[in-house]
Amino acid sequence: MSLKFKQFKLPLISLGLSLLFLLLGQAQVVQAAFADPGKTTNQPVPAISTNVQLQKTTTNGILHPAISASPDALENTRNELVNQAQPWQAYYAAMCQTRFASTAFAASNIQSGTFDTIKNNTFTSSGQEMALAEDGFRAYTQAVMYYMTGNAQYRANALRQIRLWEQLDPNKVTYYPDAQIHAVVPYYYLVSAAELLKYTSLTQPTYVDQATGNTVDLAWTQSDDEKLVNNFINPLMKNFMNKDNYYLNQQNYLNTGKMAGVLFKSDKQAYDDLVEVVMVNKETDKPYSNGAFAHLLYGISKDDPRNPTKQDYTQLLEMGRDQNHAKDDTLTLIGLARIINQQNTKVDPTTGQVSSAANAVDPYAFKGGSLLTGVNAFYQYNFGNYIPWTQLQDNGGSDFPAWDGNGSSKLIDFGGPIAQDSRGRINKYMNNSELYDYYRYQEGYSEAELAQKAPAMTYIAQHLSNPVFYEGTQTMNYWGAYSDNKITEIGAEYWLSMPKQRADADYGHVSNTLPTTPNRNFVKTGTILDDSLAKVQDDYVRVTAAAHQGDIHETDYAKRYPQDKTSNPGGSQIAMTGLVKNKQSAIKIRSNGEATLKLSSQNLPDKAYATIAIPNTHGQWISLLYPTQAAPETTVSPYLDFYSVIGGSNVQVDFQEYQYVSDETAVPSFTDGTAQTLNLVKGETYTAPIANDANNALSLDGTIAGSATLNGNNLTITPNKAGTESLLLLKTSNGLTATQALTLNVSDSRAAAYNAVAALKSKDTYITADQDKINQTDKAVKALLDSGSDAAFAQALSAYATAVQKGVLLNGKLSDGSLDYATDPKFVAVTTPDGKPVAGAAQNLVDNDVFTFDGNFSQPIEIFDFGTAYRLKMSKFVIQARIGFPNRVAGTNVYGSNDGKDWTLLSDQMTATENGPQTLMVKSDQQNKPFRYLKLQVDKAGADTDPAYPGVNTRGEFHIFGDRVEANANTSAQ
Repeated sequence: MSLKFKQFKLPLISLGLSLLFLLLGQAQVVQAAFADPGKTTNQPVPAISTNVQLQKTTTNGILHPAISASPDALENTRNELVNQAQPWQAYYAAMCQTRFASTAFAASNIQSGTFDTIKNNTFTSSGQEMALAEDGFRAYTQAVMYYMTGNAQYRANALRQIRLWEQLDPNKVTYYPDAQIHAVVPYYYLVSAAELLKYTSLTQPTYVDQATGNTVDLAWTQSDDEKLVNNFINPLMKNFMNKDNYYLNQQNYLNTGKMAGVLFKSDKQAYDDLVEVVMVNKETDKPYSNGAFAHLLYGISKDDPRNPTKQDYTQLLEMGRDQNHAKDDTLTLIGLARIINQQNTKVDPTTGQVSSAANAVDPYAFKGGSLLTGVNAFYQYNFGNYIPWTQLQDNGGSDFPAWDGNGSSKLIDFGGPIAQDSRGRINKYMNNSELYDYYRYQEGYSEAELAQKAPAMTYIAQHLSNPVFYEGTQTMNYWGAYSDNKITEIGAEYWLSMPKQRADADYGHVSNTLPTTPNRNFVKTGTILDDSLAKVQDDYVRVTAAAHQGDIHETDYAKRYPQDKTSNPGGSQIAMTGLVKNKQSAIKIRSNGEATLKLSSQNLPDKAYATIAIPNTHGQWISLLYPTQAAPETTVSPYLDFYSVIGGSNVQVDFQEYQYVSDETAVPSFTDGTAQTLNLVKGETYTAPIANDANNALSLDGTIAGSATLNGNNLTITPNKAGTESLLLLKTSNGLTATQALTLNVSDSRAAAYNAVAALKSKDTYITADQDKINQTDKAVKALLDSGSDAAFAQALSAYATAVQKGVLLNGKLSDGSLDYATDPKFVAVTTPDGKPVAGAAQNLVDNDVFTFDGNFSQPIEIFDFGTAYRLKMSKFVIQARIGFPNRVAGTNVYGSNDGKDWTLLSDQMTATENGPQTLMVKSDQQNKPFRYLKLQVDKAGADTDPAYPGVNTRGEFHIFGDRVEANANTSAQ
């Protein structure tokens, strides 16, 4: 991947981060603080003042104020704002538009009707997280605003918020599930706010609140220090941040909060110990799920036989779990590096311990700069690129043994293939150049070196989104926006630490203006995958059609990893990522010929979830609609689309932008799908009405041997040559175009046409109702083979073809010979014991994908109801764990029933704690007996993954071997 778009894979950028906050006016008590994301206000931007001074202090070797930003960085930021320099001015102005920067006081944890009394002095459940997130981030914003403007009202507001939390009862702070994830970053912001207030000068000693007449002491007092430490900092650290063995990103959330606490207290020993935990964490008792730099940013050796590239590279391990949690890793690791760097701390390059030795390195240089290469790999993959990936669960020999987890003490849910889940969900973080800036200006990398070593990070830095932007079609503001529903991510505050060199940099130019449209331009935010077939032309990307998907290759990967002869990524010329898809999407395109557009969520052939016909637009731009939902067995990413253009070598399609369809009820569409096959007879006329709304302009494109006309909404075709022909129907309304590809299978005679359809019938048995329909329509066609009008035969043949196409097999099978019980939604209903449906369970259990699963059940039972009309006769079952969680499938037995009340044990053994497929034979005395219901029941649960969530059970695959039979008096009685 190179820097220029024509060779780079066009990583998206501007759907940027979602600020989840709504202006709540001047109400003193804020409820449901994060209920509405992304709103900004029209507040004026306060003038910058230099009246407030930083009181830079070093205590026990700890620099203050330097938790979230160093003193030098804060001073530089304010100086740049005084000079109205960009990009600081844009970030400042955007921050000022959020409700957090309002001078009107607001707090979540204040008792109604009081000025300074805490509402809830306990911290025992997640209910307090939202309050702390609101108050902590608001206090931090107010403290920053005070330093920037000198307005004492900001300082008064921040102090009031902090002094509320000083009133926590330390004896009423107890751990609850996931406290180490969700409470610690709000804690970080509140403690950072307190530090900034502690080490800034006063512009006046007191402030009189205009609304109440109460006076606020603006000094940070010894009492403030003691109360904050004793009632807030220490109790939360003791109860929420007291371990070093949490799973990957969870440990780094904890480390972030703990950093704030130990730095505020100037506890140098605790800080030094924590730095080692962040960098290496040697003493952890769960080394495989260690979130430290040295492990999470894992170095894959070129000598590892599992590594197809034969090159050393960095693998961000949690990308094997899902991309959303891997994103958490990138944010926390970058933030922790900044916090440590701001203390001018260096570490031993191997042990990660704080060191002043000559070979000591900063966090950015640790392990050869693995932070840069690991984070770059994350973004590169989420832009749509293929990246190297080694499956650590596989056995690589004595030097590279398999990592085989047990789901509890040895949790490894990242050792298999790289995860598709959440891929492309990165639109919130595309206005931050933090990593690029540090490596460019502190580590001394040249632009060319960064382009080679970290092309994705380079591209982001050079194409930053504005701090005010769109998330899908919703307006957003970057400030505080790195989380979905509460402040659990750090990083937005990086703008306070941008180096002074950014003022003259030739990259990272932003403004505090909202883009004119939420639509996403393919040049700015797309990804070129095959640069031999996709090129940038001004403000669009020109894609040359390929004859087959197998002819499309990911060219940059091949250049970077020439020794990889086993991976062969390709199938799509371009991609668009960072989407927030509706039911319908549109792309602005133009073409010089007809082509087929295949849409998928992976850059691999034969993975399309939709196929759309591209018309010859004769060089005119159109907005072509495509569905973003597909059949249950097809995976559709809500954030990422790959585009494959298939057609003649002379066909070129220009892609200008991805468009959000604002009024989905007004879009034109074909109710019978985007493609239809018509079975016709040479010399006979086929006429059919096309369902169409009066608002849609209906047109026909293409020519055939014979005639094809559209008269109003009636399509008439008279072919005069046997063979296969194609036509294209188009509906246009409100500037949007929908297409339907018509494939015409033309036979020489009625008998040949009938035989062509009959050949499509399966040799297997259909369910009786569908077989009856096939038989009836078959009979009707045969009756017209030698007589009857063209219209009558065409109608009968069409009904026959439809019956065959929609016929449901009684025993459809998967590739392994087990029952396909998911394709037909009426085949089975999966429920919990209390009858609640388990959405998507059937599809997830037969998709041969152990990343997907039936659900995390707290009840040990899952019931499959195959309906009143059918029974199953079974010989065996195959159950496989969700990747990484063999413990949650352990101890499972299969039971059968015909009334849902009395259950018979069918399985001859229960499942063990194993990651691979496990075969359970049906007991010999129950072989091939009919049952309506199956029950998966955990009779001897495995070890818990997390004691905070006991008894969770789940499955990745459940395959049933046997036959479905139709119920009758005999089977029903058994």
